[in-house]
Amino acid sequence: MPITVSDCSERGFDNVINMGNGAKFNNAEQVPYTYFAGGSYRISLTSFSRKGNKKETAETGITVTYPSANQIQGNWTLTKVETREQLNVDQTVSIFNLPIDSSRTFAEKYEVTEDSIFVTHGSEQFYLFQFRNGYKYENGALKINQNSFPVVRFSSTEMILQGPYFKGFELLYLER
Repeated sequence: MPITVSDCSERGFDNVINMGNGAKFNNAEQVPYTYFAGGSYRISLTSFSRKGNKKETAETGITVTYPSANQIQGNWTLTKVETREQLNVDQTVSIFNLPIDSSRTFAEKYEVTEDSIFVTHGSEQFYLFQFRNGYKYENGALKINQNSFPVVRFSSTEMILQGPYFKGFELLYLER
């Protein structure tokens, strides 16, 4: 869910909004922004006078938490996988706004238990990526084999994972 940072200065002419993770916005009145990784961030807004010789800075902190291991467990349905290009990392662009290379729809059932992920196709059940030793969940990411799948959006009914792709990344959309 995005937060919105607003410039409420009364005599400011230009501004710089720093989101604390490398993303900066210049001369924006309002910035809707979503953090896709948990952590503590320091947000600052610096407002400059018309001549640029005076400035004032306001700061605040925000903490973004990951879903717990218990929250991600349960039965999910993989509904869609999008492959997106990301040649350069630009923190000002949402990962959901980057160009889509392809989009595929699915109806696979995932069962996430405490130590394993099972995928069901009709009546056939197998381990995800044939990973028979389970998975790890740490810092908001499923660690499967050598791959990391960070949770980039989560609610009680939706989980979106970001997976690896050689030209960018994939988004895996799961629903309860």
